[in-house]
Amino acid sequence: MHVTEPVLWRRPGEVQVGVSAARILTGLEPTEIDLLLDLAVPRSAQWLARELTVRGIPSARWEKIRSSLPAPARSTPVRRGSVLLLDSHPLTVQVGHLLAERGVRVITESVGRSGRTRDRVPSRRPALAVLTDSWVTDPVRVGPLMRHDVTHLPIVVDDAVTVGPVVVPGGGACTRCLELSRTDADPAWPAVATQLRHLPGPLATELVLAAGLAAWVVADVLRDAPTSGWRITDGAVLPVTVECHPRCGCFTPPSAADRVPVSPG
Repeated sequence: MHVTEPVLWRRPGEVQVGVSAARILTGLEPTEIDLLLDLAVPRSAQWLARELTVRGIPSARWEKIRSSLPAPARSTPVRRGSVLLLDSHPLTVQVGHLLAERGVRVITESVGRSGRTRDRVPSRRPALAVLTDSWVTDPVRVGPLMRHDVTHLPIVVDDAVTVGPVVVPGGGACTRCLELSRTDADPAWPAVATQLRHLPGPLATELVLAAGLAAWVVADVLRDAPTSGWRITDGAVLPVTVECHPRCGCFTPPSAADRVPVSPG
């Protein structure tokens, strides 16, 4: 038995269970309140039966109290699979720690840092990869993920932090779609982006919030739940969307003219 919501004393004989959606229980004896407080940690059925006897609480009375407690929330199970961390950026590392604490299998492997590994498939195929870049997403690291259909969460740290959106190769917009859209809006963007990639990383002040948000997004992906992209700036968290760009082709199936038959042998 475990009361998963906090039990809070209100007045003699009255407690509330939970906060935002509290259930208020009245007419309780002090021994009954003490038992509810002791159930803040999981207890065995044998422990509960012994405590009911010791505290003089009839089983029928306890069943009435128990039936008044909020039902435990049912979380969507996380599907099996690992999360690949593609760099040692402090934000990526913190996301890995948070996911590991939730029981997610986290692996680290350098992919795309040199010419030899640029096109290599990760030795252990992940359910999702996480990568953090300063200023702009590095296309050299994203390329192998797209080619090998690895879902990934790009994080960019500039004067703020942008988490996602999650990229599902062949299933929606990618980071190149974003770059092409920026070029449409500003033809000088490719020149600016090239210079940004060679600048030292900025000092971000939102890393803790961004790490928690990124871990939450990853958990949603592992639960097959809908996800969004987010930008964190000056303490505000704003949604981010990226549309598929017509010149990218990441979501456009090849036409008949693009299909070239290959003869055996």
